Amino acid sequence: MLGPIGSTGCSTGPHLHFAVVRSGRVFDPYANTHITDTVSISGWAINQHYGPDSGVDRVVIYLDGEARTGQYLGEATYGDTSQDIGETFGDPRFDHSGFHFDWDVSGLAPGSHALYVCARSIEHDNWFFTRRTVLAGRSTYLPIVLKNP
Repeated sequence: MLGPIGSTGCSTGPHLHFAVVRSGRVFDPYANTHITDTVSISGWAINQHYGPDSGVDRVVIYLDGEARTGQYLGEATYGDTSQDIGETFGDPRFDHSGFHFDWDVSGLAPGSHALYVCARSIEHDNWFFTRRTVLAGRSTYLPIVLKNP
């Protein structure tokens, strides 16, 4: 899953977290993950240190650059139920901190691209983002056959 808004584990500040769903399977888009067809980008974003709700009001997706330099792909739907996040943090303010965005990558030029997921913290109008490199197009894996001598 991807991530900067919230604070988990040993982190000391706000961060965002996301995952990609391909063929119904959730996976962490590690660097150079191959993507094809339509992928669903989802996750959660919180700011633990702000106000009466999750502290985030928008999640926006860009390709090959941040807000000012990248291609705007769209705004994710924010506010999905994510009770596990509320339970993890022991705070019901975060029960609706999830987001999702479906991205049709079929027209994307083959090769390496940078995917940016940006979340806006209401506090001080700060934006946080995370970046992952993905590979568009079909992967070309060669089978390895092992034979007993």
